[in-house]
Amino acid sequence: MIELVSYLFFFSLGIQILFWIVTLFTPFKDEKYTSQNTEGVSIIIAARNEYHNLRTFIPKILEQNHPQFEVIIANDRSTDNSSEILRSFEEKYANFHYVEIENQHSDIVPKKYALSTAIAKASYNTLLFTDADCIPASNSWIQEMSDGYQNDNDQIVLGIGRYFSEDGFLNRVIQFETLWTAIHYITFAILGKPYMGVGRNLSFRKDVFNTSEGYGKHKKILSGDDDLLINRIATAKNTRIRVNPNAHTISVPKSSWHEWLKQKKRHLSVGKYYKMADKIILAGLSFSHLTSCLSLILLFFHKINPIVICLLFGIRLCLVTLVIKRRGEYLDMPMKIWEICIFDFLFPFYQTSIGIISQLTKKIIWK
Repeated sequence: MIELVSYLFFFSLGIQILFWIVTLFTPFKDEKYTSQNTEGVSIIIAARNEYHNLRTFIPKILEQNHPQFEVIIANDRSTDNSSEILRSFEEKYANFHYVEIENQHSDIVPKKYALSTAIAKASYNTLLFTDADCIPASNSWIQEMSDGYQNDNDQIVLGIGRYFSEDGFLNRVIQFETLWTAIHYITFAILGKPYMGVGRNLSFRKDVFNTSEGYGKHKKILSGDDDLLINRIATAKNTRIRVNPNAHTISVPKSSWHEWLKQKKRHLSVGKYYKMADKIILAGLSFSHLTSCLSLILLFFHKINPIVICLLFGIRLCLVTLVIKRRGEYLDMPMKIWEICIFDFLFPFYQTSIGIISQLTKKIIWK
């Protein structure tokens, strides 16, 4: 038994060390563009009972420095004062529009129906998505994201959606997980294997959405309006990234563990619908991370060559710390070294636990 644990430990550490070496030397930066893209952009947002966020954040989007853009809100069956604030915006801004969603539809989940309705009304081919509780990190957000489109092959631009930094342990967990996720999906996109994007900051062409049958066979799955769509249509040739801080959005983080766990369950519930190749790669990375941590604990209990164990685990931890420290500083999501060490060890355990719970949960709701 102990020999099996030893082999599992070394194999898992080998995979982890290799991955983080590749990640360390992957050029994590925007491609140079030849000129600023001045094409029109349609900002798409689905909102339900978001009166306070709409009132606070939508004016920031409407103040963006871009020659030609519009904002379209799909107001999904809101029971608060969202309609009033949206009506006032439409009266004030010529490039602001909204559509009222009054009923659910049996053949598609509410959020995807709301987004599809807004997309259909978009005047421009370039669509840029965010959420009602998001704010652009700069006045050049639209320009930065649209600059990802430099030729006819460019159909998708993946951005970064970070969260406001606040006091408290929960917020540090959210910051770490957001950074960890961004490092993974951006790195894989750079390497020619895009597998997801985040709806807080995501752009794609309207024609690629229409020709790929919109949300397709995933239209009855509550989540996945961002990652499942990208997983289905993104390729090495049609996908670009924009990671500099001016191209980010910033969202309001969950303030309670209960709300955060609900959000996590919703996000993790869609992983089983990814392409098989992506599921194998991501499962392999998660499994090797988890088993290396578990094996470390078991091997220490059996006191087998602790010097070798500490050396290998230390190499991996140094690589992880270096990558996350550098990427965090570049992305305006700085992490302290002690936080990286602690969260890196705890991450595979709570990620696995929540993942299992999300698969066993029968009903997951948007809002």
